[in-house]
Amino acid sequence: LTASYDFVWFAFVIEHIYDPYGALVNCVRMLRSQGRLLLCYPTAYPYHADPIDLYRFMPGYGEKIAERLNLSILAKEEIEAQGKAAELLLYHKP
Repeated sequence: LTASYDFVWFAFVIEHIYDPYGALVNCVRMLRSQGRLLLCYPTAYPYHADPIDLYRFMPGYGEKIAERLNLSILAKEEIEAQGKAAELLLYHKP
């Protein structure tokens, strides 16, 4: 699936994955040049067991991901999901 997609939607999943950075590397690998990745994750949400809840990411995590994966940020929003704080970022792959 390398360079197969123009857009990857990755919303409210990363906190349930054992290797979140590895999952993001794979998302970027799947993007074509000039592709876009939408990432959304909770920043303030209580732990829940089903499905397994592994991580909470602090505000600003999205910027660090952009740096590490050589992505530019097209948009960033603090949003509310089910009454809790979350971040939504839209990245661009050069």
